Amino acid sequence: RHGNTNPRQRDSRRPNFKDCSTQRNLTAAGRARMEAIGRHIRTLEIPISKVQASPYCRTAETGKLIFGWADLNKDLKSAPDRNGPRTQRLAQAMRALLATPPAKGANSVLVSHTTNLYRATRIWPKQEGVAVVFKPNGKGKGFRYLGDIVFEQWEGVVRAMKGSSP
Repeated sequence: RHGNTNPRQRDSRRPNFKDCSTQRNLTAAGRARMEAIGRHIRTLEIPISKVQASPYCRTAETGKLIFGWADLNKDLKSAPDRNGPRTQRLAQAMRALLATPPAKGANSVLVSHTTNLYRATRIWPKQEGVAVVFKPNGKGKGFRYLGDIVFEQWEGVVRAMKGSSP
């Protein structure tokens, strides 16, 4: 899920993806947290082959701050309506992306929104900036939920991994 935003700031009814002033954006604290997560991922040497983000500024910026890049994918846009055809299509697209195996020896990243993940998986990522980890079952046939990593856990993961190396 994208990094921390100001809940008082709202997306316009029809956000312009090229104009961040029409959207809810990352806060300074949100940016700092995403940069810190990026440092932790680099320290852990987690191999990343693909980063895809919703075209909203907050998701694209999250991908860029953590990984240095993000390819925009309109199938990761926010899906706020309950069960309309657009929401169903975006949920199906999210399920297909989660079921797609990454490049051998690497990981794929999707930066998106709470509603999309919930509609596709019934998992509600409560905290902004949380990493929700899935493993594709292989050959594009489903996926398995492995768990969440919230911001406060990253430093402990780095300490544990550094302590386990010779």
